[in-house]
Amino acid sequence: MRARVALTVGIVGFLVLICAGCAGVPVGDESPPRVGECFWLDQPAETRSVSHSTPAVTCTDAHTHETFAVAAVGGDLARQATRPMPAALLQQQSTLCSVTALRRYLAATETDAVRGVEVRATFPSEEAWARGDRWTRCDVVTVDQGPDGVSTGPVLGRRSLAGVMPTKESADLRTCYRQAPDGRGRWDRTGVPVACSQPHSSQDVGAWLRIGTLDDTTVAGLARACGRHVDAYLGGSAKKRGLVAVGVLVGEGADQVRCSVGRDSRRGDTDDVIPRGDDGR
Repeated sequence: MRARVALTVGIVGFLVLICAGCAGVPVGDESPPRVGECFWLDQPAETRSVSHSTPAVTCTDAHTHETFAVAAVGGDLARQATRPMPAALLQQQSTLCSVTALRRYLAATETDAVRGVEVRATFPSEEAWARGDRWTRCDVVTVDQGPDGVSTGPVLGRRSLAGVMPTKESADLRTCYRQAPDGRGRWDRTGVPVACSQPHSSQDVGAWLRIGTLDDTTVAGLARACGRHVDAYLGGSAKKRGLVAVGVLVGEGADQVRCSVGRDSRRGDTDDVIPRGDDGR
């Protein structure tokens, strides 16, 4: 999930309301869901359904879902006396539960390459809809993600993800790369994406460059091209902090260079997170 993902907004028939207390979200005789609640949904009937009645759990207990936003459904759909078909509701998930809202909840800036999360939308039951409920609960689910970006299943959380990205607790959600050392203090151009909680050579700083615009695509040339983006992430000179800029190519025929920051390759892999500096906030 990248900041460069385009978001479709302004679909007729919907009012998007991101709220903490959710005042103004149409409800019947029950309270609407709240931002920051967590849920353990491990049954196929729960995870495949657009509605469930599972109660919230404390976010320090094991859970699979965490609510990052609540959206109010309005317009034509809201005027329907019976709840619309699940397909009609889920068509609007990307608008009602936007990437922008998720990144805001995580406190992610454009320099933070977020990975390993999926968004799930939950709607009122048919009975609750008939009583007047018109909310959409937007949940973030942490997932295991392979090098190809494909999810291999949910990961149990035991803490809240609210505001996590500026902290070292963000390691599971950050994109890093595993590369081979070149023997001269730098890392090979090609790399495999991994979570920053795993051993890695460099950490994505949120800048991807088209390789066709670069004159020098050697290891040193890619590092120079990424240098200013790495310094912007750090809020100062990488060299003064004992760090190096790294350009990473992922996959055969890669047409983009993923700028990242790492340490001298002779120091080996790390599982540390390099926090962003003042200019990256």
